[in-house]
Amino acid sequence: MATVQTPSDDLPLTAASWGDLHSTIEELTVHVPDAKNWSIVKSSKPVFVAEHKKSRTALLATTFVESNLVNRAMCEERARELGLVPKAMANARTIEDEPMLGPDDFDTRVWVSMRPGEHGELVGDVMAFGARVRKCLFFHVATIVSSEKEADTLSERLAATRLHVLGDLKLDAIEDVPRAAEH
Repeated sequence: MATVQTPSDDLPLTAASWGDLHSTIEELTVHVPDAKNWSIVKSSKPVFVAEHKKSRTALLATTFVESNLVNRAMCEERARELGLVPKAMANARTIEDEPMLGPDDFDTRVWVSMRPGEHGELVGDVMAFGARVRKCLFFHVATIVSSEKEADTLSERLAATRLHVLGDLKLDAIEDVPRAAEH
């Protein structure tokens, strides 16, 4: 992501700005703020990636099927093996680390944290590792502000991501799959 200075209102969180991004490949829909300014990023991996460049926010979500029954710890371990969790997370300071039920009926661990960026920025992360029978879910939103001075802005983004983006994540049921492919 770029290292330019960004204003604190670069990701409007007003209800009117929210909208959905859908991935037919990953069979999921994410509800994001300032939806019209997100772009889908092509990836060589079978993951859904979207960026909001103005706010330096990136979203990655994927599901994968395992051959055996799984729990959220096994799904987290598998996500790490697949290289989905950035190495920089080793320097993260935990804000929240709790289980939740959802999306749908996934048993999920939610980890919210902050960490130093590469160029003095402050990075906030919301990660989720979910399990349901033989299916794993991995969700990660990383958002960057220029410095500690914008910690309140970062906190607002993390709260909105935790409560609404992750909280409103929908996995497609076969009858809910949109007919026009967006990803």
